[in-house]
Amino acid sequence: MHEHDGDNNHPAHHHGHSRHDDVKIEGAERIRLSTSATLHCLLGCGLGEVVGMIIGTGLGMSMVK
Repeated sequence: MHEHDGDNNHPAHHHGHSRHDDVKIEGAERIRLSTSATLHCLLGCGLGEVVGMIIGTGLGMSMVK
């Protein structure tokens, strides 16, 4: 049996949920996390663009139709 956290609808031990379900992120930590995620995304997109252009150029493809 599960122990309850005082609310009869939710057991104290949550099984099958993401490990981030109950995490509250506030203030500077939220800004740091969102900045990091945004930079990660932008760097990935930029790298994909550059690699795509290198591969396309190497295969003789043109950007002009």
